[in-house]
Amino acid sequence: MDELPLSALFYRALTTASKACNLPTIEDETQELVRSSLSDLRQCSTRVSKLALFSPNEQLSDIPTRDLVYLLLPYVLSEVQSRVRTTEREERIDLVSEVKRHLEAYVHYLEQYEIVTAEDRDLYGRPASSVADPARRRELKIKQYKREKDIRARIETVRKRMNLSATEPGSNIELIASVLPDPAKQSSDTTEETDADTEEILREALILLLRFIYAEAQTQLERTTEELDLLRNAPPLPPQQPPSDDPRVAKKRVEDDMWKLDAPLNRGGPDGKGPLLDPQGKVRVRCCSDNRGPH
Repeated sequence: MDELPLSALFYRALTTASKACNLPTIEDETQELVRSSLSDLRQCSTRVSKLALFSPNEQLSDIPTRDLVYLLLPYVLSEVQSRVRTTEREERIDLVSEVKRHLEAYVHYLEQYEIVTAEDRDLYGRPASSVADPARRRELKIKQYKREKDIRARIETVRKRMNLSATEPGSNIELIASVLPDPAKQSSDTTEETDADTEEILREALILLLRFIYAEAQTQLERTTEELDLLRNAPPLPPQQPPSDDPRVAKKRVEDDMWKLDAPLNRGGPDGKGPLLDPQGKVRVRCCSDNRGPH
């Protein structure tokens, strides 16, 4: 079977991940979608590395528009990886640590190529939770919200200019997929002139999208750091009890029962063996010299 083009492989990974985002993480169907998307995304990462699409010696202007979208790969990996189902604490720690590494890689790319503005870096350079003063912390959060809202509105404007779907994406994964052209709908006879007309609009959309996701990644980084601290500092779990059908447990229960004396049935009265009053209406008195009770 012919190898899928990189653009088609990435688009498939995004659409599969979008489906997973709309389903409960615990479901087996969700996990199948997550595994499929992660497989495609890892293939994309391998091919991007082999093609050497990005170099630390380059500037943003050196990166072709068609390649800009692959700067989003670490972020998408973090989003899909975070939906992997885990049951043990150590598994969760490993998972969240990997998610954090992907987010840090994404933030590093955008700062390295100076895609984010100085204002973006000032706003998201440190977590809001690290600001001690409640008034200043609230002011910072409001500024961050307004910034994200402004960038999102500009993305929607560009999407309309590109004649993309008017349906508002329900997740960041869907937003990323919505900006990319669907490989299945691309015409084979698209002319160079048409590409030149749309490239400027597409580049603007991608740069805005990268900046918007930068804000989201910084927020996610703060949350993953907090979760890792909680997981690593949580008290150890109690030792797991063997299952009730374990033969050792059954044997121990039998041995305990062999040496266990049944407690005498309390029938009331001061001696625990009858009513408080005798048939003549007198109060029963316990005899201290005889523990056997009345015969």
